[in-house]
Amino acid sequence: MSDYAQPKIIVNFNVNGKLKWQNEYAEVAPAKGEYVLYANKAYEVVEVWHIFDQHGPHLHGTNVFLEPTDILETKMGQSEPTYYGG
Repeated sequence: MSDYAQPKIIVNFNVNGKLKWQNEYAEVAPAKGEYVLYANKAYEVVEVWHIFDQHGPHLHGTNVFLEPTDILETKMGQSEPTYYGG
């Protein structure tokens, strides 16, 4: 067994229809309605697609489509507003 992390599920995260980042070692993909915090920015998951076609406009695999959201309008942001409010 290798000491290095092995790819699990490759998840492509899209913001405004464009690939923003990838996670090649995900155990699960986030579901619609969940939130993602990445690079100190909050996003809401609005759609999740499992794309099997390899020659389309989006990468094959699991594609998560996100919309930016105000973290202070979420329970997590409201629980620590001095931290997340900047």
